[in-house]
Amino acid sequence: MGNQKEPKERRRHRRFLAKDSVFAVCIPTYVRLGRVVDISRGGVAFHYIPDFGDDKAFCRKSLNLDVFETESSRYLKGVECNIVYDAEAPRLTSVCDAYQFRRCGVEFGGLSRDQSSELDFIIENFTAEKI
Repeated sequence: MGNQKEPKERRRHRRFLAKDSVFAVCIPTYVRLGRVVDISRGGVAFHYIPDFGDDKAFCRKSLNLDVFETESSRYLKGVECNIVYDAEAPRLTSVCDAYQFRRCGVEFGGLSRDQSSELDFIIENFTAEKI
């Protein structure tokens, strides 16, 4: 009521909505594939389907991440990331409604010059709009 303030945005980089053709593969102890929801110079958020019986421990540590675009074969490989969050995503009303997706947000570690260049290309060419 009275003098409530909106939460301050803490992200340093503007996020962009990814096109449906952008995916992430993360490699902790086993491979996970997810569709990228949004991406920035600082990190990425993606939806994935957990394995049955998954203890949800998947996104509680760091991991290596590959980001790729399926139509052009552009590929950002081997980015070290820190997990920021891993939470249930809202249920979708579609064919996929039977599955409970999770949303994982990661922060990129240090990027090499080549990785940084590839990330810039993906953001410039395979995102739909700014968030």
